[in-house]
Amino acid sequence: MAEFLSPGVFIEEVASGESAILGVSTSNFATVGWTPRGEENKAVLVTSLPDYFRKFGQYWSNSDVPIAVTAFFKNAGARMFFVRVTPTDAVAASGAFATQWDVDAISRGAWGNAVRAKIVGNDNFYNHATATYSRFNFEIQEESSDGSADFAATELFEALVLDNTESADYFPEVINDDDNGSNTVRLSNGLLPGIPSVFDSTEVLGEVVGSGDTSTTLFATTLIGSPVAPFTLKVKLDGVIEVEDDGRGNLVLASTSVSSTGVSGTIDYDTGDFAIDFVPAPGASVAITADYYTAGVSELVIDLTNGADGTSISRAQVSDPALELENKGLFAFNLVEEILNIGLPDFRGDQIVQGDLLDYCENRRDCFAILDTPKGIDAQGAKNYKQVTLGRLSEYGAIYHPGVQVADPLKDGRLKVVSAVGHIAGVYARTDNNRNVGKAPAGVNEGQLSFTVKLEQVLSKGERDFIYPANVNPLISSTATGRAVWGARTLAITGDFTLVNVRRLFIFLEKSVFNSTHDLVFEPIGDDLFATVKLRIDSFLNNLTQNGYFASRVPAQAFRTVVDSTNNTTASKNARQLITDVFIAPQIPAEFVRFRFQRLLEST
Repeated sequence: MAEFLSPGVFIEEVASGESAILGVSTSNFATVGWTPRGEENKAVLVTSLPDYFRKFGQYWSNSDVPIAVTAFFKNAGARMFFVRVTPTDAVAASGAFATQWDVDAISRGAWGNAVRAKIVGNDNFYNHATATYSRFNFEIQEESSDGSADFAATELFEALVLDNTESADYFPEVINDDDNGSNTVRLSNGLLPGIPSVFDSTEVLGEVVGSGDTSTTLFATTLIGSPVAPFTLKVKLDGVIEVEDDGRGNLVLASTSVSSTGVSGTIDYDTGDFAIDFVPAPGASVAITADYYTAGVSELVIDLTNGADGTSISRAQVSDPALELENKGLFAFNLVEEILNIGLPDFRGDQIVQGDLLDYCENRRDCFAILDTPKGIDAQGAKNYKQVTLGRLSEYGAIYHPGVQVADPLKDGRLKVVSAVGHIAGVYARTDNNRNVGKAPAGVNEGQLSFTVKLEQVLSKGERDFIYPANVNPLISSTATGRAVWGARTLAITGDFTLVNVRRLFIFLEKSVFNSTHDLVFEPIGDDLFATVKLRIDSFLNNLTQNGYFASRVPAQAFRTVVDSTNNTTASKNARQLITDVFIAPQIPAEFVRFRFQRLLEST
């Protein structure tokens, strides 16, 4: 507060109102898998299918992740996080600029074999007098995916310094910068400063071209130091420069000429062949000599080689708890603070990896696991897998059966059975965006399965009746429903969170409140703080109520917030705790829609 000690004008700023709780996003898909390219063990934001292909490569036979990502975006998904992992025997492509710099692809895989790296002299820093460059461009090119040997530039770094480690533009430091450096390669080895010798030029002085005899005007020869650097050729008569090249292959009269009144001629810089016609003819015994610089190369090119994709990935790269120490694999999502709906399409029916995923979601409490049953099993097998093989009763995950069939982009559209986790993550996103996270992600509208040709198998009513009481969510295909998600239960069979929408709603509420209430920490406990908290929570929940998130649009029937002396006792205050109890009435989906028809009897 300002001190008022002497008269004057005092300017103060007054807060405009109470801070609001902002709802967080609930529709983010997250997955881990093996793809052709991309950074390894880093959770990367992907905002569209083209964005995914640009960062991680196209469809390939080693993984169904690209199909799952396609399914997510085709089913109204808008944002996801992806972690690329690679087999232990994968190798990064590499090359070397002489002995100075090794160039390694930024991640492992055969994709790096299509990379070409070039150091090119920057023409803006070319000294014509000495035929040398002081700064260089570094260009990355990649070969066309059709194998046509056509290379296109993908990255360009200009005006780099190769020989001064103190420069802000020093080549290795610019390329290796984590924020603004190359997304394709890294430099390693000695990182020795210096311009590679292939760029060097050599000065040639006094090379004899001929001797005057008062009658011969035309002199032609081949300079021994070809190629010749443009702008550097000086032809002398008895040591006086009479002729020079104009940088375009023409020989012209020099400004220092004293013996010649006219001259014409050409120089082939590559071969050193030149011819010159003097007017008048050089005098008897006049020595005709040439000074020039030989040309170094203007660019240095290497192709990266020996990259390898490796054999296969396993739990060791994806979900092994040991990976958490370095935030690798699934644990790379530790660095993402968003709510995540996580599915692992390459580990369909792998009870160990799916168990790891459930453990991860339960520990974080702001993630939800999308699981699916093993490929090729029937309804009885699906129920047995959920109850016995997987054997988990988690409220932080749901399991779906069966898989789906899509047109395989690698085999001219031939049908391929794949995991449905990407499709279901898209259904979650569609439901959240079209309705809200409180609505069950299932049904003929929000639950529609786009990017499918048909289901892996069509479940009969009896088969659906068999698996749904075990909390295995069926996928349905019928003329009345289309292909759709036809279940909304978590793996839990008892408790408050047996429904997917209820669990996800509470994740949303808890995360939103958590993110927006840190300013309350260290505020004095008392009526003022109680009022502040209640106003903030009630305002947030009232807005959600009006937007249909809860069981009623009447606030008193949708939620209740208690933060007063009834739950903040002397004991809790002495423990320096502020306690707020929030009661929510979530939506309950109509799983069983009953119409009861009766005969209406006429009255007599």
